[in-house]
Amino acid sequence: MIEIHRTLTSLLLWIAISVAASPAFAAARQESKSPQNSKTANAKVDDAEDSEEAKPKVPSWRGEFRSVKLETKPEAAERAWETRPYQVAVWVCFDGSPAIAKLETEICERIALQCQLHDPSGWVVNVGTPPSQWRWGLKRSNLTPETIAAIVGEPELEFYDKLIVIRVDSQDGQFKVSAREIDVKTQQQGALVASATRVPQSIASLATDLITRAFMPIARIDNINPKNEAFLRARGIEACIRTRINEDLEPEVVTIRSSPCFVRESDKFLPVEVRTDRKGNIEKLKAVPFSFIAIEKLEGNSIVGKLHSSRRAILTSKKSKRAEKLGLVIRPPQGETVLRLMSRGTEEPQPLEGYEIHSRRPEDPPEVLNFVGKTDWRGEITIPSGDGLYLLLVRRGGKNLKKVPVIPGFRDHLETTVTSDDSRLMARGVVTGLQNEILSLVVLRELYEKDINKALDDGRIDEARNILRQYTDLEDPQELKIRLADEQVRLKSRTTVERERKAIKELFDNLLKIVNSDFVRSKEAEFRERIENGGKPLEKPDVKKAPTEDVSAEPAEEAEEAAAE
Repeated sequence: MIEIHRTLTSLLLWIAISVAASPAFAAARQESKSPQNSKTANAKVDDAEDSEEAKPKVPSWRGEFRSVKLETKPEAAERAWETRPYQVAVWVCFDGSPAIAKLETEICERIALQCQLHDPSGWVVNVGTPPSQWRWGLKRSNLTPETIAAIVGEPELEFYDKLIVIRVDSQDGQFKVSAREIDVKTQQQGALVASATRVPQSIASLATDLITRAFMPIARIDNINPKNEAFLRARGIEACIRTRINEDLEPEVVTIRSSPCFVRESDKFLPVEVRTDRKGNIEKLKAVPFSFIAIEKLEGNSIVGKLHSSRRAILTSKKSKRAEKLGLVIRPPQGETVLRLMSRGTEEPQPLEGYEIHSRRPEDPPEVLNFVGKTDWRGEITIPSGDGLYLLLVRRGGKNLKKVPVIPGFRDHLETTVTSDDSRLMARGVVTGLQNEILSLVVLRELYEKDINKALDDGRIDEARNILRQYTDLEDPQELKIRLADEQVRLKSRTTVERERKAIKELFDNLLKIVNSDFVRSKEAEFRERIENGGKPLEKPDVKKAPTEDVSAEPAEEAEEAAAE
């Protein structure tokens, strides 16, 4: 039985091998019969291998490049300023996390869809990934102006108005998502907004929310008058519309006031001046530092605002076709800002320590001030988180030195220059010291005068003469004037700032009035004359009174003269 079983097993195994090998043998026989077919097949295999080698091998952790390039300029870009929608490019920078590697395409598609649901007409959003040369460079939170100029010059962004960079980083089981906008026209970057989630499927929704918060609408500044009143026209505000069915079951067009492209009354504008050459290339970009426009009146696309700036007469140049004045809406998240003060008017800027910072809102009265603190040894002070625009006043020694408009959270660090007030404060200290010396001199002089008068009244001539000798050793007004002039010249030589020199002169002029008054006059000559007279009081010269005229007699005298005539 065992032998029969082995025989059957061997037979079945041979049959199975024959069936499996028969197609291969048939193919081999077919290829041997037609050598031309064999060469063609081999050529196809070689071509396939060559094509695979020709394709660039992209590492799996870098993901797939998704272009957002527009082949032609959109027709909507030719519309009027008020109805022109924004062309927005979104670059999503993934960190190559395996948890979201398979979701990258889905995340990009969902972001584009949800942005369209927010506003289907106010903006056109295309979502992709940055080119390889910017993929890791954009992972940095801070970008230099040179880097931004290179980014907006990419062919990918030729027909776009806005670029929003999304960063997705996985860390400790969380996905940190951040967004920052770069305005292509003005080459200005907005505030960084960020959030986090633990669910990979919610990254797209979180990124869309950050895009709406990072978006900066733009307006054209038509005029700024000498009263710092600004007149603007908002772009695309009339394009933020959608159709809905009303109660009568009829379609109607309504404004999407919740759209990120819509301008609100609480918005603040950052003024930017763009100057181009004859070919349309940007020649000069100037974002006015520490300057913001607060909206006071908003009607449709017309905006009337108030300019708050640390400088005077900004954006007052004549209108030109090649010079455009724009305003970017600033909506930063609530956060702190570090302000640093540096000296101006010195050979090398130095940090200003001990300067007082006070704050108030633009709508508050000028006398309402809140003390923020003093700058440290680095010249820095942290401006706490707040909602909206604040006017910071830099003060020292009871004097306002500069007004600095700031929106906390818009920038992490800010630096401004302030004219060093050290020379004025030193002059104030010197003048205060001189005032105390003069007061002490006057008090001491009066004490000596009383002692001399008492000694002379008692007939103690020699004692009065000794006291007078000490009295004459005191500094007289002429010597005080010489010392004041020397101190004024010394303090003025410490600064080249005309405002400080003028303040020093005013301080010494007030002090000189005191020295020239009778308050510090010396009575040395009177005391010497009295001592020579044996202590007798000096005779005061008689002051003859002028005869008073009899007003009542004037009419009678006039009558007599008339009768004589």
